[in-house]
Amino acid sequence: MKEFSNNTTINGDFSGIKKGLDSSKSYIIFEDNLKKGKNPFKYLQKENYPWQQVVDKDMLKQYLVIQVAPGHEDEVLGKVIGYGLAEDTVYYIFKAGQD
Repeated sequence: MKEFSNNTTINGDFSGIKKGLDSSKSYIIFEDNLKKGKNPFKYLQKENYPWQQVVDKDMLKQYLVIQVAPGHEDEVLGKVIGYGLAEDTVYYIFKAGQD
């Protein structure tokens, strides 16, 4: 996950995502129902946020991993959720410098 490849989907799982995060950067990970609300990908491209979509075929889950500048996690979270993701979307925040 250290190198993001926007606009592509890769196979993986949540454990692999966590292991691959760069601890000097912050991340927001959205789980599952990314198709229920509006599609955030165009917004992420417009705002130039590095992101990667990960599909766990064994657990039948999908994740959207967004890399954000440290200290801006809440701001970006609010913007992405405000863009129209479903209210019940599960998300995780990993802040830079925290394991």
